[in-house]
Amino acid sequence: DGYTASDVTLALDSAAVTRICAQDASGTLPVQHWRAAASWGDDYALLATLSPGTDIAALPVTPIGTVMPRCEEPLLVDAAPVTGALGWEHG
Repeated sequence: DGYTASDVTLALDSAAVTRICAQDASGTLPVQHWRAAASWGDDYALLATLSPGTDIAALPVTPIGTVMPRCEEPLLVDAAPVTGALGWEHG
């Protein structure tokens, strides 16, 4: 399945996710919680991964987490597994 194909775990920092989304230029719905950013249907920023050791000082990026070798869970937020559904269901 899509969760295991990459053989990695994403470890996100909830404060960093909330901070980057709160800086959205529209300012219409300030994000108060990382789960809102992960569940709304809007796009706030592009997400990318960079090779270890990449000098990000000269890049217009904000780190929100790390990619690590696969553990039991595919996604961790603040080092804890995520419970409940994430994302947006289009009906």
